[in-house]
Amino acid sequence: MCRFGRLVALERCTRAEETLAHASSARQQQPAIWAQDFELEVLSEDLALLIYRSAQITSSGELQRHTNRSSLWQWVEGSWKMRFHQGTATQPFERRAT
Repeated sequence: MCRFGRLVALERCTRAEETLAHASSARQQQPAIWAQDFELEVLSEDLALLIYRSAQITSSGELQRHTNRSSLWQWVEGSWKMRFHQGTATQPFERRAT
């Protein structure tokens, strides 16, 4: 069980220090992201599940690293907070207008 850190694609739990180092370096080099096919399911008055597809946009405008994503959002003290997020690699998909 990951108490602090993040669960990575290889299904291992990283240490807090590794997670913080990754976050710091990731902030400096954010790729452009394409997202589409948003679906929102309201689970209760204060809980919602968002699912969508995303991919990175290369410098030539092509999509790469296609991912199915889901996040669980909870209404807490007047604002929505993300409680869980998962990205799962998937086969390439066609870019659609959103």
